Amino acid sequence: MSTCSSFLALKVAVPSANEVRRFQLPTSASFDDLVTRLSNLFLEALPEEFDLTYSDPEGDTVMFATDAEWQEAIRLHAHRGVIRLNVLARKPQPQEKEKEQVATPSPLLLLLLALCHQQNC
Repeated sequence: MSTCSSFLALKVAVPSANEVRRFQLPTSASFDDLVTRLSNLFLEALPEEFDLTYSDPEGDTVMFATDAEWQEAIRLHAHRGVIRLNVLARKPQPQEKEKEQVATPSPLLLLLLALCHQQNC
């Protein structure tokens, strides 16, 4: 009798919502299949934008976002029985913050523009 399964056992945590769920996916599941399943299971608990991570055999936290990276996670965890994933809320990129700061004039600049306008500069 074969011990191979056509399903993957997953344990997924969303720390920001303090939720953990266990479920199975077919071994043929794509990265998009995984994301769809997470969206259906976690509903409101899933951050609007998120990153998926797992711990590799060396203990490093690995982020993944493609089918190839997902297949590597499956390969690395095949012998363990359960693939443990974390869903982390994505942090805003520094460039986005800089754009917001550049787009908003300082109060001093607004004051200078108002004074200049009064004196017809």
